[in-house]
Amino acid sequence: MRVLIVSPLYPPRLRVGALRTFSFARGFADAGHDVSVLTTAKRPDQGGLHVHDPRVRVVELPWRCGPLIDRLRASCEVSPEIHVPGRGKGFLGRLKERTGVFSSTRMPDLTDGWVEPAQAWGHANAPFDVVVSSSGPYTAHLVGLGLRQCARCWIADFRDLWTDNPTFPGLYPFTMRERALERRVLAQADVVTTVSRPLAEQLGRLGAGRVEVIYNGHFEQEIEPVPGERVFAGDGLRRIVYTGSIYPRQQDCRQIFAALALLGEQARRFRLVAAGPALPYWQALAEEHGLGHLLEHRGAVPRPMALAMQRDADALLAVEFAGASDGVLSGKIFEYLASQAPIIVTGPRGCVGDLVEQTGRGVAAESPEQVRQILAALLESRPVVHARRRDDLIASFTREAQAARLCQLAESCLDVPAVQAL
Repeated sequence: MRVLIVSPLYPPRLRVGALRTFSFARGFADAGHDVSVLTTAKRPDQGGLHVHDPRVRVVELPWRCGPLIDRLRASCEVSPEIHVPGRGKGFLGRLKERTGVFSSTRMPDLTDGWVEPAQAWGHANAPFDVVVSSSGPYTAHLVGLGLRQCARCWIADFRDLWTDNPTFPGLYPFTMRERALERRVLAQADVVTTVSRPLAEQLGRLGAGRVEVIYNGHFEQEIEPVPGERVFAGDGLRRIVYTGSIYPRQQDCRQIFAALALLGEQARRFRLVAAGPALPYWQALAEEHGLGHLLEHRGAVPRPMALAMQRDADALLAVEFAGASDGVLSGKIFEYLASQAPIIVTGPRGCVGDLVEQTGRGVAAESPEQVRQILAALLESRPVVHARRRDDLIASFTREAQAARLCQLAESCLDVPAVQAL
């Protein structure tokens, strides 16, 4: 099969979405298919993920967003270490954080100018057996929509919801245009894929015909070398590790601090290690509970270092998304599953806690007292997780297995047995 994957997010861009599209491309190549990736030309600051598969043809198309947009983008940039999602710099920064515009999520976006040249390239290089467009940004699906007649099968992959995005509600009147375009994408795609069952159900309600879940995952064979030496000092302290972004409007981290406060003097034997942005947010919560001395904020670290921190942790912290945000299963939680340390899930019960408990990897705690009991067990070296670890289930959540499932979906769409892959 000739396969075209369309997404502005692809290595060397260091984003979870780029890991997903890279695994898709590699999965199709593993099955023997002819794979091309159509993506954006990357700016110097859009690097950090240094992986490459020589079997995959990567086409980076340049585009112009105009000097005014470039100046506006630069005016609201914030250091990754202190950036707190939902809190922007200046008027445009606050508008971006509140609505999702110019943020690879809602319309307008910096990649709007890429759609036309991407469609032109697709038409010039058609036909394709399969086109897979993966959003966000939504512009991937606009390219897919324009190439619908150039492919026998179109798969529209939604890593997040578009118009029903619970974090970014969009900006009127662009929201009206977005809803109309989304309806066309959902109606015309042969298969719609997404990252969790709750999101699949929502996309079905929005008009998608066939919806399938292709989870994020962890790499069975890691694509980047992970440091072999231990990350933390052998000082006898128990380290609870959180890696990645935090979204204060949807995630409440107070439960872990409240639990540490309940431990009293024993809390000094812990450190809460946060690797990622949002230093002001973590500091404010720690000080609010009188626990500033227990916080170790490592800032934004390279992905291999984050994996090493997960490996060497005494416990891993996951924070459930609240309300309409349930259904967010990021790549991080699957990396947690592959580690050895027990996972503590805080916040309202949702799909993260369900997954962690189903795999026997941790506990979904519903109160600070329950978290305190877990921490006390850690101090006394007692078991935290009483369920059996389901390595068989964890193995099904590798990125390799999920990419193979996507490949099988495409083949079934075309009635092409895997043994006939070219």
